[in-house]
Amino acid sequence: MRVSLSFKFFKIVLLLVLFGLALFFASNFEYSTKSDVKIVDFDKQRDTQFLIDSFDEERYLLSNNPEFSIQFMVDHMSPVQYYDPSQFGKQQIRIAFAKGEPVGFIAYHMKNFYEGKIHLLEVRKAHHGHGYATKLIKSAIEHLKSQGAKVIKLDTRVDNQPARNLYTKLGFQLIDESDGFVHFVLKTAPA
Repeated sequence: MRVSLSFKFFKIVLLLVLFGLALFFASNFEYSTKSDVKIVDFDKQRDTQFLIDSFDEERYLLSNNPEFSIQFMVDHMSPVQYYDPSQFGKQQIRIAFAKGEPVGFIAYHMKNFYEGKIHLLEVRKAHHGHGYATKLIKSAIEHLKSQGAKVIKLDTRVDNQPARNLYTKLGFQLIDESDGFVHFVLKTAPA
């Protein structure tokens, strides 16, 4: 009888250990799939060609100015499309990497002490539908808020329904439509 109780006790302990290991591996697996995306600061050497290629792929959605130069923006880290040295270095660019590959980017800056502006958000077509745009925009929102942004503005094409849906889902409010673009605002602090 003593052997039988010891064997039952051993089986229960073994089952508990196996259950604990299963939970451990399941939680680590879930963690690893959630963290397969890294949002990192732009590195000119590593990321310039990716930005140029991404911009060229979706130029229509990203800019209504045919003379806009992504290379100028990168060279001067400037949020404006014309030569204005006072704006040089104000641009923030972050890149999303999934499984070591760049999949998207976001460009933003502080327009003044209380207003942030997101002016470019792009996820390569092959990587749509994985939540990368959401992660990029949340990253930019948090960074702009840490810099003092009380409002954050952005624009998208009127016919870019996926972007419009995303911005609304993230709490942005439609301000108006003009020149084929819709303009959104997110208030990050009570008015």
